[in-house]
Amino acid sequence: MAFGSWGFSAAPAADAASEGQLAAVPNSSRFGRIGEKLAEWHVVVGGGAMIQPEYEGSDEFKITPVPFVSATLFDTLTIDPTGATLELFERDAFKLSARLGYELGRQEDDSDHLRGMGDIDFGAAVGAKAAVQFGSVELFALLDKTIGGSEGLVGRVGLEVTQPVSERLILGASASAVVADENHMQAYFGVSAEQATRSGLARYDASAERSIDVHVSRLRQKIEKDARDPVLLKTVRLGGLFTATVEEA
Repeated sequence: MAFGSWGFSAAPAADAASEGQLAAVPNSSRFGRIGEKLAEWHVVVGGGAMIQPEYEGSDEFKITPVPFVSATLFDTLTIDPTGATLELFERDAFKLSARLGYELGRQEDDSDHLRGMGDIDFGAAVGAKAAVQFGSVELFALLDKTIGGSEGLVGRVGLEVTQPVSERLILGASASAVVADENHMQAYFGVSAEQATRSGLARYDASAERSIDVHVSRLRQKIEKDARDPVLLKTVRLGGLFTATVEEA
């Protein structure tokens, strides 16, 4: 699955007091220790839109407006709508960070196609992110483990582009691809026996290994005289599959 987003953000700056002049930035010491602590944060406020499936696994997409607020402390801790990121290591253009986020899950009433499938609960996500910066382009890879919800392991690789237009306006866009483990795949794409009974859908195991077995079984039914005793497409334990050519005498 891939998704993209675009948007803009604006860092706080002084408002214009008159033509050609800017108002003086308030002295944080005027507000005591609270003001001094707040002055240590860098806050970015903006908004944009995200293109994403109506639900994970859907072939229909929707555009969702996304408000954006990001707060960074000492260029180390960042809190934004996706969660919190703590920078652990930086060298040249490379950064390694720890992440704390969430997985929203899925509601059965998100779509008529999900009737009988039940809900996937909200879950917390912990993980790590590695990124390399090339000018305005960031290449990243991240891995998250969900606690609760799907109990899955999800990896994402992609890129993000940000371009300052002015001191107050930054445009950005991102795109990524996702890979996931069996737990995540089964939760979002599989159909259990209970779900099959309630929804009327065929039972389906979404794990990659079982999916291959299903395709091989269907292929044997088409090309073999007896799919239970295959001759043309055989399985070798620990060796995979091989094909054989049968010559008529």
